[in-house]
Amino acid sequence: VPSPGEFGGAELRTGFKWDQMQYQKPFLKELALLISADAAANGAKEVEWSVSYPSAFVPKDVVRYRKVWKDLCSELNEITGLKHSLDNEAGEGGLQTEAVAFASYFGNFQDRKMIHTSCLDLGGGTTDMSIWQENQLIHQVSVPYAGRDISTQIFRRKPSFLKALFP
Repeated sequence: VPSPGEFGGAELRTGFKWDQMQYQKPFLKELALLISADAAANGAKEVEWSVSYPSAFVPKDVVRYRKVWKDLCSELNEITGLKHSLDNEAGEGGLQTEAVAFASYFGNFQDRKMIHTSCLDLGGGTTDMSIWQENQLIHQVSVPYAGRDISTQIFRRKPSFLKALFP
């Protein structure tokens, strides 16, 4: 996205966190190391991770993603000297969908009431939505339209912009 050769041979690669699984764990590990360094610099002795995933994941993807995070926590324990674990109170086995995680942030940390509320998490490949009524989740869905689609439309309408970025 865009397709190879479409802009004079330049090609953008996206979705490596979900689509190219060989990059998922190294990407998450680097991100977790940066967060851990900041936490340690601020005096933290442990990090409890609340992890989200797209609601488009099928159950086997959730199981695999949870295993990636459990393995990461073990590796981070050894590397950082901090205690790393999944927050088992944050969703099933430490994981929750992106739309629920987004709403939980506002409900739990911003003390907002979810009376008649819709939360949208616009990602790279999907938009996750959750609908809340009286602080109860009544529906969540993931639709395959997001940032990648919006960006691609812009690039197709203004190819000179992309050519200027990637000569």
